Amino acid sequence: MTFHTPRHCPCCGQPINAGRAPIEALDAAPLATVPRTIVNALAEAYPRSVPAEFLIERIYSGSHEPENARTALNVQLSRLRDKLALYGWTIPRGPTGRGNRASYKLEPLQ
Repeated sequence: MTFHTPRHCPCCGQPINAGRAPIEALDAAPLATVPRTIVNALAEAYPRSVPAEFLIERIYSGSHEPENARTALNVQLSRLRDKLALYGWTIPRGPTGRGNRASYKLEPLQ
């Protein structure tokens, strides 16, 4: 199976010079509320990473955080990676396992 990177920005149709849309183009990506919250938080921090706790706090913003909030975040991130790839961006998978602190950031696809 072969995948290709679009040569035009999916939101504005302009040619993409570096193989990815500018980070501002992510504002126009059609995303539901939770993925939009995640992308906005990561875009504001770009190019720095943010801890998982920061994203969870943004998602639940004062409402009761469920016990499985970390798992729910991981599911959202996994689904979001496919959508961001259309724009030439990704959220890299960090090291997992005991003792590792999860943090996430936006990175351009190579």
